[in-house]
Amino acid sequence: MTLPDYESAWTDIASSNTSASSYKEFDHKLGEVPILVDVQVKAIDGPNKGYIFQASGHQQRDDDQSEEYGGVIYIYSETSVRVSAPLQSNQYLGRTIYTGASPYWVGPNTQDSWSAQVRVRCWRQSSLPKPDFSKTGTTIKSTTGLGLFELNRLDLKGCVIVQMLTFYLQTRTVI
Repeated sequence: MTLPDYESAWTDIASSNTSASSYKEFDHKLGEVPILVDVQVKAIDGPNKGYIFQASGHQQRDDDQSEEYGGVIYIYSETSVRVSAPLQSNQYLGRTIYTGASPYWVGPNTQDSWSAQVRVRCWRQSSLPKPDFSKTGTTIKSTTGLGLFELNRLDLKGCVIVQMLTFYLQTRTVI
């Protein structure tokens, strides 16, 4: 793997009731939509202090229920990467890092943190090796809650898989 074409500094982020604390935007200046984006979340407290978690391109749920939740999410475009920790919009506030605890699993290093640090790394398509296989232009549409596309390529072992979804929202495109 090559070094990223863009790498931000570690930046503080927190679950909060203000967007200034929970929302960060990083201008990557690549001049194109990155082919690969890696948003890392570093624990700054608790039993996993110093360990790095990956952010996600989606959130598992919102804050309308009183159950614990958390995680940093992101979206990106040809100009920037937008990163967000849970932003409070009612009496429930998610965590920046939450590994969960339940009657089914309690790990030795359960993490439950309001604050963390994030770093963004981006790669141009020309910076990665030429792919052995590429599939584009597949539309996945869900009308029943399950959008599924399966691709069987059993001969791809020990490889990097890059998946990019484009969402069309009225007048703008979000990657």
